Amino acid sequence: MRTFSTVLIPADGAAMEEQTVSYTAETEVGCLMEHCKGRFAAATTTAAGRGGGSGPQEAIRQQVRAQLAEATQKQGAAPGTPVDETTVQMLMNSMGQLVDVVMLMPNSKLADFVGVSLYVDDRGQAKQLPVNARACGLAAACGLQVQVRGDAFVARLRDNDDDFERLDFGMADCSSTAAWVRQACEFNRRRGAGGEAAALEKLKLDAAAAKKPELTGWQLDKRRGNEAFVR
Repeated sequence: MRTFSTVLIPADGAAMEEQTVSYTAETEVGCLMEHCKGRFAAATTTAAGRGGGSGPQEAIRQQVRAQLAEATQKQGAAPGTPVDETTVQMLMNSMGQLVDVVMLMPNSKLADFVGVSLYVDDRGQAKQLPVNARACGLAAACGLQVQVRGDAFVARLRDNDDDFERLDFGMADCSSTAAWVRQACEFNRRRGAGGEAAALEKLKLDAAAAKKPELTGWQLDKRRGNEAFVR
């Protein structure tokens, strides 16, 4: 059993939390989605959907109530015992729970195919969940304007289409001053202005400049001499 770290950003302003997710070779790709679904399914709506209503949603609610009542009676509850509405809501939320992925830093070749993404509740708007200001702020720091509703997870991976690997993303990484955020912001800004090719070219030039050794001693004198000869 292997593990990796991901950071939970609660929408209610509670402290961010570094969490550990376990996986096997068979579950490596889908393990984070399942981890997120468990959290997102527990998030209830703030308005419609808690009580009465009409239409397909209420029909589903009545069906869930009936099934839950039948299950509790089999466990010894007396007929007519009211069902727990919180449990009903959680069961409804878990039905068809989807996770949306917001790619903050694309896993491009120049980034060694390492990407960072936000994992958010795909039904956050329908559930009328609160706006996650910190998740929105992190996306904005990466050059993206998105509205995140409900809790969010941030995670890192390496994926080159042939190999897939989960990588740790810790609390120190969840900062607007982190190096990957600056890189993501530059990439997203240039992708929006001149296409992905321009963004990749800029990252390529930056990477080459970072690896270029500084000239010292006789190497510097030689370059100055060559420049003087050309003039």
